[in-house]
Amino acid sequence: MGRIVDADDIKKDQDKGGMLLRALKEFVDLYPDKIHFVFELLQNAEDTKATQVSFRQYSDRLEFLHNGCPFTKSNLQSLCDIGLSDKKEIKNAIGKFGIGFKSVFTICNSVKLYSKSLEHPEDYIANIIENYVDPTNIIFDWNNDTLYTTKFVFPYNSKEFYDSSNEKLKNEVAEKLKELGTNVLLFMKNIKEIHYSININNKILDCEGLYTLQKKNIADNVFQVITSGGSNNNTYIIFSKKIHKTERAVDIAFSISSIDNNWVPEFIKTNLDKISVYFPTSTESKVNFIVQAPFDLVSNRTNLKGGSEHNEELKNVLAELLKEAVFFIRDKKWLSLEFINLLPYKAMGNEDDWALYNLYKETIRLLGTEAVIPCIDGSYITANKAKIVRGSKLVELFKGELLCDFLDQKGVKWLSEKFTDDNYKELHEFFKKELHVEEIEAKDLPRLIKNNPSFFLKVSDFWLKDFYSYLYEIKSLLGKNGDLATIPFIKTSDGNFNAPFKNLGRGQLEQKIFLKPKNTTINIKDFLFIYDFIVQSCPDFIEALGLKEPDSYDYFIKELENTENNIDDKSHILQIKQALKYLKSGYDEDVVNKFKSLLKLKLIDTFEKESFDVIERKTIYRENDMNGISIKNYLIKVSCDVLFLDESFYLKNRLV
Repeated sequence: MGRIVDADDIKKDQDKGGMLLRALKEFVDLYPDKIHFVFELLQNAEDTKATQVSFRQYSDRLEFLHNGCPFTKSNLQSLCDIGLSDKKEIKNAIGKFGIGFKSVFTICNSVKLYSKSLEHPEDYIANIIENYVDPTNIIFDWNNDTLYTTKFVFPYNSKEFYDSSNEKLKNEVAEKLKELGTNVLLFMKNIKEIHYSININNKILDCEGLYTLQKKNIADNVFQVITSGGSNNNTYIIFSKKIHKTERAVDIAFSISSIDNNWVPEFIKTNLDKISVYFPTSTESKVNFIVQAPFDLVSNRTNLKGGSEHNEELKNVLAELLKEAVFFIRDKKWLSLEFINLLPYKAMGNEDDWALYNLYKETIRLLGTEAVIPCIDGSYITANKAKIVRGSKLVELFKGELLCDFLDQKGVKWLSEKFTDDNYKELHEFFKKELHVEEIEAKDLPRLIKNNPSFFLKVSDFWLKDFYSYLYEIKSLLGKNGDLATIPFIKTSDGNFNAPFKNLGRGQLEQKIFLKPKNTTINIKDFLFIYDFIVQSCPDFIEALGLKEPDSYDYFIKELENTENNIDDKSHILQIKQALKYLKSGYDEDVVNKFKSLLKLKLIDTFEKESFDVIERKTIYRENDMNGISIKNYLIKVSCDVLFLDESFYLKNRLV
């Protein structure tokens, strides 16, 4: 058998022109947004260094004008070709191969192009491009504009995607122009102004507008950008970083709502959630700021291309830029909890389904290891030194080194007292669970005091007064049932700190420290008394603790047991009065025996020598008998070893 198909016959029958047209049509069909070509036009104008562009919509056509460099033969050749670009040598060029321009054929079958030099108006280009790639010379009949160098005319004559009335087409174009928004200018290096006008004899749609961009240099590769247009006026801080060995760059834009008198910006969540490749794509960023990079895109230029090494490199560069941006903002003292809340600290996917996963990883590293956590004193620390506080009073009490001393940790600092789960629910949870930042509130004080009992020895009495006043407001910590019941934190008269109660076991508590009774004559070691300054300064706190004076009789007995023989007269008188009070109030033999064995009386001997001693197992005489006869004078004559009650002393002080 012989050859049944001849390749030359196939070649002869091929319609290569038709094949090209069908391929281009298939390419144009890939664009889900048929008005996407607006971005392609802006992109081409940006590459010509245009600063001003204008869209003019009429009932039968759309015109696009710009003031960039006039078209050249090379430009036209690229525009009418596929895969050929005259921009490869242009630094920062964002267009590619002229292939994106073909998307204009969603609205028309032909394009008119006019371009002229403002300096040499005799030099011009005037062509109509049909069938995507076929240019034909036409008369240069554009004579009305002196501001612009280039004009495209797109007649509404496509029947592939819109019906013959073109009403849907005109409406979609009009809506696209009105919805461009100010963000479309954000990453333009050259274009500063976009004007549009809609005149299609529709009272609802007919209008005009202007989008503008103002750019101010803050530092190297850091800019303040203000975009305006319609009701949308947005301000951004943009950070830029060049890609290695290229002139192109990646950018991160943080939206700000205002700048105070000290030029401190207030960072807010951006209203754009798409990754930009100079213009917004359809790929979700899943971050609260705007990210721009010259990523490789799929054929319809709407999404990032997967499996691209170039794209992976850009993601790493963006992560590096995020780190530099955070450090810059920190060094400017702009870094706040509000800003950190904008960072991608939550995993919104993995490396396979989140294009900006690298930014998440870098954020976790930054927050976990770098000194970027804003403290209440305006400084920045690492997460392991940060403490979350609940309550401004704790911040006032434990300031600076006092907090370090209390927690027995060097270098720790408070975060803002506004950092609560009410104000920053997800960030607050992240700090506690992922960064292991400790949150301290009033209920933690018993544990912390128990862990560092020597802390109170370092503070002043006035600080203690403030601290106890603060505790008074937290009744659940105080009293027998409070968590501080057995924790040593009350200053006592011996200068130490003791617990209000002692644990007897089996849930039984006994008061350990006491209010000092009035009219005490001596200090008794068996009783711990609250420090006098605290008693005087914090009476409500003492009452809330449930601390009282010791049992008066028990205390009096202890006082008698500890009384020395050289007691002074004033203290002795107080003891006698106290004893008389108990005797008058009803007493039994045990009380009398106790007093006999413990209560020292003032005595004199036959030589008028005074002393104090108990009367138990001693013979003590009164100075006079019941008839007033002096026993003292009689006994002095017969004995020297006799003790008399010093009745004169007791009479003088009205004790008998």
